[in-house]
Amino acid sequence: MRKFFYVLIGVFSSIVGLLILMFVSFTSCSSDEVEHFSRISVEPDELLLSSMYVKKDYPPSVRQLEVSGMRKVDFMSEDENVAVVTERGGVVGIHVGKTIIKVQADNQTIDVKVEVVPKYQNFIEPIHDFSLTKNNLLSKLGDSYEMQTDPAVFYYRNGGVSPTGEWYFFDEEGVLYTSCLILSKSKIPYDELRLFMKERYEYNIIRGAYVGYINDKKLFIQLSEYDREYYKITYTRG
Repeated sequence: MRKFFYVLIGVFSSIVGLLILMFVSFTSCSSDEVEHFSRISVEPDELLLSSMYVKKDYPPSVRQLEVSGMRKVDFMSEDENVAVVTERGGVVGIHVGKTIIKVQADNQTIDVKVEVVPKYQNFIEPIHDFSLTKNNLLSKLGDSYEMQTDPAVFYYRNGGVSPTGEWYFFDEEGVLYTSCLILSKSKIPYDELRLFMKERYEYNIIRGAYVGYINDKKLFIQLSEYDREYYKITYTRG
């Protein structure tokens, strides 16, 4: 009887030991799995895109973010005027600029840098920061402007033939409120001029103007014909 009792204790001890071993193995495996799924990685970590309005992608206007290490992931664009992102991580370039796509899972966030670059660069836009004073403008462009009858108007010919060049208009407080570019039609066909604007600004059909932002302030851009040889592109603060 005593012998049977010792055998029974031995069997019981073996079973308990086996259970402990299985528990340790299971918890170790579970920890590895938690650790595995808690670390996320994103490829690529930087994106260079063109605008969706450009017919020929150069670079592509759409890229896919690949996320590993987590099943449930959220995506968010810091500036949807520049690029948007789908629920599955597809990033689409909208307008020229830079933004961040945030990839979030649990308590982790990975930032993906996105830059949308222009295809059309036929000319340089006039300065359209409407917080500038006359002195601010002079510090940027110099004092080579041509004097006008109105002291609130600055004209920079930029080596072209009048009226081509940049015109700047200041309000009574001496703050810039309108910039104007007179551009030769030989510089860019009208269809390309429209695409130049579309890949940079949103078109507002009600105002008949393109809408943009600088320093978080709205501005309007209007295209018109100055005469048979020139375009007139006007930037006005919103």
